[in-house]
Amino acid sequence: MKKKNWEAFAVDVNIHFPNDVQHTWGQCRNKLNKMKDKYNVEKKKTNIIVVAPSNWPLYKKFNYIFPSIAKIVGIPQVVDYSVNTIHRV
Repeated sequence: MKKKNWEAFAVDVNIHFPNDVQHTWGQCRNKLNKMKDKYNVEKKKTNIIVVAPSNWPLYKKFNYIFPSIAKIVGIPQVVDYSVNTIHRV
């Protein structure tokens, strides 16, 4: 995203969480980038060890946000976009 988008995002975060410490656009960008990096690490682990999804609490939410990389078949409620179906165990 561009700086103006991050600035708008930070405003929305600060409005949504008025009792928390106010965050700058840079803090929001860094936090989201760190969470995306964590998601990618967890995603690689689940691709290597195809037994169960990650225990990371935000894993399922990030899998929903970034569905184009959710291609593991056989895990409950994960969409395999290569065949456009939902697989349930």
